[in-house]
Amino acid sequence: MAFTALPATPTISSFTPTSKQVGLLSAGSYVTVTGTSFYNPDGTTAVSDVRIGGVSIGTQGTDYTVTPTAITIKKIPSGAFSAPIVVATSGGTATSAAVFTVLPPTPTLSATITPAHAPVGSKVRLTGTYFTQVTQVTFGSSLADFTVDGATQITATIPA
Repeated sequence: MAFTALPATPTISSFTPTSKQVGLLSAGSYVTVTGTSFYNPDGTTAVSDVRIGGVSIGTQGTDYTVTPTAITIKKIPSGAFSAPIVVATSGGTATSAAVFTVLPPTPTLSATITPAHAPVGSKVRLTGTYFTQVTQVTFGSSLADFTVDGATQITATIPA
């Protein structure tokens, strides 16, 4: 009768840093999750999924890498929200005690402002991405009154 070692239940002891913005991370700014039992007894990876806020990080090898005691996260997926990090392995599931904070992505303004030329007091439409968290719009150094119309559009009044 052959003996087969079963994978151990994983643990998460910590992660650093504790917050990042949604999107791809650059080398040197990856999130490192430390713990135990991320590998099977035969030396193969035991990790089948890593999640933040219920959203899968993505593909092992591309979006995250695994060693026996660490997972390096290279991407915070769109749709993720602040929550504990969850690691699923062939030996079970580990959930971090601490919450990883997902920061909103940086808003980007496209080259499209409609109309392209308008006098003071006129309303213009700004298009871009990630506008839902915008708290201030300026033209030069002047603050503008504005309304966030959605994630990709803002209507602003050109200030004096």
